[in-house]
Amino acid sequence: MKRLICVISIFTGIGICYASESDSGAGAEILLPLNIEIIDQMSFGSMTPPGNAPGHVTIRTSAPNDRVCSVNLTCLGDGNRGHLKITGEPGRFITLPQPEPFIITDENGNTMQISEFTGAGNSNFWLGSLRINGQGFALVNFGSKLSVEPGQPAGTYSGSFLITAEYQ
Repeated sequence: MKRLICVISIFTGIGICYASESDSGAGAEILLPLNIEIIDQMSFGSMTPPGNAPGHVTIRTSAPNDRVCSVNLTCLGDGNRGHLKITGEPGRFITLPQPEPFIITDENGNTMQISEFTGAGNSNFWLGSLRINGQGFALVNFGSKLSVEPGQPAGTYSGSFLITAEYQ
């Protein structure tokens, strides 16, 4: 950038001008792309349908197989939290927006809803802010709530949802 400085004498009307310049710079940083790898799928396990009132199964993130079933459901076998690995720029913070509720469907078109995602032990909150460690990854556990209606038809239900990660 060039700068022109002029000094004019009010007595003589003679002026002297000096040119000045300085350099400026610009820069950019390209970060490693974020990559999400699903290590374990979330599973609600097996259950019998509730009687006359809706029921729910909640997968918590505090430990593997940490499943809570409402009193009107009988849960059998194990349920399991989901587990994923996010790789990216070491030391950077990322956010994981909470997934929207979604529907799982059986082979006959019957449905159930999954909602209220939890992550890393936070109740009713996805993750907020998470830091990629010095080795370039973060491990995340996640769970959610499955709503089961009275008389829910027997079947194997499945579906998928989108998990996104963004640099802060």
